[in-house]
Amino acid sequence: MLKNTIYNFKAFVLIFILALGLRITGLTFDSLWLDESYQSLTEAYGEKIPDLTNLNGGFCLIQHQSPSSTQNLLKSFRDVDPLCPPLYAVTLNDWIKIFGGSDFSVRSLSILFSLISLIIIFIVVLNLFNYPIALMASLVLAISPFDVSYAQEARMYTLTFCLSILSGGLQLITVKNIIENKNRLKIFIGLLGFSLATVALINTHYTNILLLAFEILYAFYISYKLKRLDILFYFFVSGIMILLMFLPWLNLFLLALKAPHAVFYVARQPTWWWPLYALTVRLPLNFILFLSGKKIILPCIALYLSSAYIFYYAFRLIFLEYKKDNIDTKQNLINLEYLFLWLVIPSSLLLVLDIVKNQRLIEISRYSYYIAPSAIILAGYALYKMAQFKPKIYKVIILSQAVFCLINISYTHIVYQKEPWREIAHDLNKYNANQYYVFISQFYNIVCLDRYLTRPYKQIGLSPAMGQAKIDTIFHKFQPVKFILITAQEGESIKNMLPKEYSQAFEKNYFHGLHLRVYEKNN
Repeated sequence: MLKNTIYNFKAFVLIFILALGLRITGLTFDSLWLDESYQSLTEAYGEKIPDLTNLNGGFCLIQHQSPSSTQNLLKSFRDVDPLCPPLYAVTLNDWIKIFGGSDFSVRSLSILFSLISLIIIFIVVLNLFNYPIALMASLVLAISPFDVSYAQEARMYTLTFCLSILSGGLQLITVKNIIENKNRLKIFIGLLGFSLATVALINTHYTNILLLAFEILYAFYISYKLKRLDILFYFFVSGIMILLMFLPWLNLFLLALKAPHAVFYVARQPTWWWPLYALTVRLPLNFILFLSGKKIILPCIALYLSSAYIFYYAFRLIFLEYKKDNIDTKQNLINLEYLFLWLVIPSSLLLVLDIVKNQRLIEISRYSYYIAPSAIILAGYALYKMAQFKPKIYKVIILSQAVFCLINISYTHIVYQKEPWREIAHDLNKYNANQYYVFISQFYNIVCLDRYLTRPYKQIGLSPAMGQAKIDTIFHKFQPVKFILITAQEGESIKNMLPKEYSQAFEKNYFHGLHLRVYEKNN
């Protein structure tokens, strides 16, 4: 027994080292993109950004200096990103104070959360099942291109995963302890941990509240199913704790609700077929993406197929468990049922909200990352059972997952996955700052560009939304002889609104729709 425990521990250590290596390799290959530079860092530093459309053409270099106090951070928190609660920003603020604000440093925090998640998922699965399944689920998470991708971003998504596995895992473990009539102290500790994790989860991203909605529904469901009112009572107490701990942050949540268009900015055109497409394609595709990643390349289509087969096999196993009438499998069935519902119910709730609000959040898989732990655990369970009952298929599937996950991860360190702001800033630094105005569209990209500039330029933020009259007024005011236009995201159409007396003298295109163009006034 001791020998097996040591063997399993060594196996987990190897998986942990693999996960660390995959996440730290190529950490700074991509520049910080818009959501990292403009949202995460602006919030974490707690500094107010000037009106980027009213820079008056003067020399400026917008770079963060030193992080402010937590109190000042919370005062200016709502200025940039209404969707995100403050927990990640506060945590990153403290992290920068200790480790600095370099690209490597600010992204390392996400790696830390990802590695903590790996430890938690191992412990949770070990409590629910056994060592082999815990190791298999850990391996699935370690090589997941999706998790590796977000472990290399200065955003809150790996914190979401970490807290969701803690919240959902503790609820399921606590239900198990109540059913087995464990001592009340152990149950209370589980409830307290569940409550703390859930409050922190809601304060990481507001879409995570859908996981809490599922957990409330599940407490009613399992109490009714097992005729155990004590389960409902325990989680009612937990709900009171969650409410009391969330009260100090309630005002920020209410402010976010007042700006629904700013919070949920991904709109869709109402059509009769979109809900059907979202239900039959996008929702199951999200499950697959948690295993295969979102940056998949053509040779890795096999990774989609193997991931899809893993979920097919997992759902088949759940159905078979339902058909059994064996008391030894009842707790196993409760675990599998919970994981299945964790995967399906919050996704369905999000889909309903999308239909009602004409949004497309279901199509942004990172907004559903709170359901990913259930996908990872079910995949680990399915692979373990596959190895037992279908060893030949298991060898093909696990080989496909391992090889193509690694290829997919390697690809993201060869081809830029985000706008290469570091490269464009390097090219801009070659131009004489006194001779050129620099127009940047969309205006908020100034923050991304300036992070990598080494000297100030005469910068002016533009947006196609300003309208032709406003654009003409700006050029009439400054009357540049030469200027540089940098466009990204939705700002590309600004080039069609430039005054006709200017001609393009040079153009360089970069990855992901980033452009640098030099214009000169006609003679």
